[in-house]
Amino acid sequence: MFSALVNVDRNGAGMSWIGTSSDGSQTAGSTIKGSSITQLVCGTNCVIATLSTASAGARTVVLTTNAATSIVKETYVINIWY
Repeated sequence: MFSALVNVDRNGAGMSWIGTSSDGSQTAGSTIKGSSITQLVCGTNCVIATLSTASAGARTVVLTTNAATSIVKETYVINIWY
């Protein structure tokens, strides 16, 4: 399980976030510095899925899975509150 609190600037110019990865590590960032928000990991250098920013203007994020580490069919649930 991983989670993130994501905020979009009022004018849609950028996004900022605080994310907790499945290993318990936490990061904070913004679209000025990068796009990776949080990750579902299976060990050192082993990423199952990544939640990243897609478009601040459209207020969207994208969940990308890694085929090399996803050997079973996964189901992801994303809850979004406004």
